[in-house]
Amino acid sequence: MRSRTFLNVALGIVTLAVAYHLGARSATAQSAGGAEAADIQNNGVTGVVIARQLWEWEGAGEPASPLTSQVIPGSAAVIACGAGAGAGWVLLANGEEWKCTLNGPWSLVQTWPFGTTAVRQESLGSVKVRYR
Repeated sequence: MRSRTFLNVALGIVTLAVAYHLGARSATAQSAGGAEAADIQNNGVTGVVIARQLWEWEGAGEPASPLTSQVIPGSAAVIACGAGAGAGWVLLANGEEWKCTLNGPWSLVQTWPFGTTAVRQESLGSVKVRYR
């Protein structure tokens, strides 16, 4: 009788472990995609980057709308943005500054001297040899 109870408990634990493993492997986060960067100027113009698109809001009475239908070029994260007077600017984490006009294409303005730095990967063995 005891062995039957033990077998049922063990099978229940294994079943729970398998169910958790299958559920955890396929689970993904559900997010609406929040704002990546935002800018509010003194005159009330607001620029917000949502899903790699720059949105502009000119003030009360006007709905916010994308400045252009094209997404921001590149794959680096947007760290700063600005919008106003029918133009918009974004600065990416790799130093690229991009500009667009109302419904126009994005154009690269300049590249700031910051961003990712190329490094040489070393193995632990080469480091140990160098310091012996």
